[in-house]
Amino acid sequence: MAIYHFSAKPIGRSNGRSAIAASAYTSCSRIVDRRTGEVHDYRKKSGLCGGKVVLPGGTTISRDDLWNFVESKHLRGDAVVAREFEIALPHELNTAQNMELTDLFALTLTNIYGVAVDFNIHKKEDTPTEGHWLCQSPHHPHNVHTHLLLSACHVNSFGELGKKCVELDPIHCARSGIPNPMQLLRPVWQDLCNSAMARAGHATRIDHRTLEGQGIERRPGYHFGPCASAIERVGKSSRIREREMARAEAEKAQAAAEAEAEAKAIQKLESLERELKEAQAIEIASRARTRTEVESELTPLLKELSLINAFLLAAPNLSKRAPTAIQLAAARKDAAPAAKRASQARQTSVGLAKELSILGWWRPFRHGTLTRELEDSRRRTSELEDRAARVQGSAKAKGTKEDISLWVKSQTQRKGQLVAKCQTLELELQAIRALEVSRKPPRERGPGVTKPDPQEGRGQTPQRDAGPPARMGGCDAQDIQAQADEAPVQEYERPRGG
Repeated sequence: MAIYHFSAKPIGRSNGRSAIAASAYTSCSRIVDRRTGEVHDYRKKSGLCGGKVVLPGGTTISRDDLWNFVESKHLRGDAVVAREFEIALPHELNTAQNMELTDLFALTLTNIYGVAVDFNIHKKEDTPTEGHWLCQSPHHPHNVHTHLLLSACHVNSFGELGKKCVELDPIHCARSGIPNPMQLLRPVWQDLCNSAMARAGHATRIDHRTLEGQGIERRPGYHFGPCASAIERVGKSSRIREREMARAEAEKAQAAAEAEAEAKAIQKLESLERELKEAQAIEIASRARTRTEVESELTPLLKELSLINAFLLAAPNLSKRAPTAIQLAAARKDAAPAAKRASQARQTSVGLAKELSILGWWRPFRHGTLTRELEDSRRRTSELEDRAARVQGSAKAKGTKEDISLWVKSQTQRKGQLVAKCQTLELELQAIRALEVSRKPPRERGPGVTKPDPQEGRGQTPQRDAGPPARMGGCDAQDIQAQADEAPVQEYERPRGG
C-alpha cells in the first residue's frame, strides 16, 4: 500500500555537492559544468521513468541551461545552490498518473515560492542485471519515488534568475516565525496525493502526521534500505531485519516490564497513602485538645469563609455596576464643574422667577416670554442636577472594576486556605468526638450506640451523633446580595459640550 515519505536536504558547495551533478544523476543524463568544465554523465544509470523542468507559469527550460545559470549565479564557496525533495509515490497509480501528480505538485511549488523545479520519477525492477535495477515494466510497484530539485533563488517564467528565496531557508523561517517548507508542504502533498488516488478509484489514503499524532499505538516501521529489501524480495532473510525484529522484541519486553513496575509502584503508593491517613487519624486523636478548643478555632474561620463566599457571589453584580479606572478618574475630574454648572442654572432659574414675580400686568408679551424662559431654565436645571448627581455618585465609588478583580483573586486564594484549614479542623473534631464516645461506658453512650434488640436478637443500626453543620460549601449571602442589588448603577458618560 502507499506510504508517506517526504524528506528534504540542501545541495551546497560546503558539502562538495553540485546542482548540475544532482540534476544529471536524477535525470540519468549528461550535463557539462560550464563553470568548472567538469562532465557529469549518468546515462548508463537506469530506473528513470520520466521527468520535467517546470518554471513559474507552467513554462519550461533545458536542464543544462537552468543549472549552469544557477551555478554561475552563486559566487560564494559555501553557497546553497539548490534544495532537493525526495518523495515516495503511491504504487497504486501507474506511471502516467504519478507523472501527472508530480507535475501538479511541481507547479504548486513554483506558484508558492517562485522557483524552478526539476523533477524525475524513478522505479526499480525486481530482477537485477549487472548490479543495476531496471525499469522495464512501468507498472512495477516497488520503490516508486520522485526527486525534485528546487533552485535556491527566484526564477521568472523566462528563466531569468532573481534574489535568494529565503522562504526555503529553515533558519530564516525560524527567525521570522513563519512555517518552514516541511511544515507547509507535507500536508499539501498529502492532499494532492489523496485526491489523485480518489480520482483513480483507490480507497488507500496517506497521512503526513506521526503515528502518535494519528492516535495509533504501534512501533514505527524501519527503513531497511535497498540492499536488505533486494535480499528479501528474492526470498532470503537479511540480517538487518533479524536485528530489527530482535530490537522490537526487546522493546516490547521492556515496555511490559515498565508497565508491571508502574502497576506495583501505584499499589505501593496507595498502600502508603492509606497508612498515612491512619497515622494522621491516630495523631489527631492523640492530641490533647478538647472539643471546645477546636470549635472555638473553627467558628471564626467558618464566619470568615461565609463572608468570602458572600462577596464572591455578589462580585459579578458589583463588577457590572462599578466604573472602570478611567471612568472614575473622569468622573472625579468633572464632579466640580458639573456641580458648578447645575448651581449656575439654578441661580438663573431663581433670577427668572424673581423677575417674573415683579413684572407688571401691563406687559403681557414680556410675561409670556419670561414664562417660557423660566420653564426652559428649570428643565435645564433639572437635567444638570441629575447629571451632577450621577457624576458625584460615580466619583464617590469605592472600587473600580480592576479593584474588584484583584479582590476576587485574593479572596479566592484565601478561600482555598480557609477550606483546607476547616477540613483539617473538622477531621480533628470528628476524631475527638469518636474518642469521647469510645471512652464512655456502654450504657452512657446514648442513642448513637448499637444496643441489643430483644425481638431480633442483634444490634440495631447505630445513629451518628449530629455534629456542627457543614457550612464550608455554602454561605448566607442575602445581605450582601441585597446591598449589591440596591446599589445605584454607576454609569458615567463624559459630557461632550459645556
